[in-house]
Amino acid sequence: MTHTHCKGNKVPLIASLIVTSWMLSVCSPAIAYVGPGPGITLLGSLVGVASFLAVAIGGLLAWPIRQLRQKTKRGRREFDEKDAPHKTPKD
Repeated sequence: MTHTHCKGNKVPLIASLIVTSWMLSVCSPAIAYVGPGPGITLLGSLVGVASFLAVAIGGLLAWPIRQLRQKTKRGRREFDEKDAPHKTPKD
C-alpha cells in the first residue's frame, strides 16, 4: 500500500500564493465609521463579567467570615444557657 501525499504539481499552490499576495497588496484598507453601538455593547458585557467576578470573589471571602460569626454566636448562646437557671423570670 503506497501513500500519495500531494506528490503532484506544486504550481497551483505557488499560483494561489502569488494571486493572494497580489490581491492583498492592491486592495486599499476599508475606512468606515463605526458608531458607538459596538462599544456600548462591549461595555455592557464587561460590566456583566466584572459583576460575576465580584460576586464570586465576595462569596469566597464571605464564607469563612460567616462561619466564624456563627461559631461565636453558638458559643455565646451556650454561655447564656449556662447562666439561665440563675436568672429569675420577669412577670
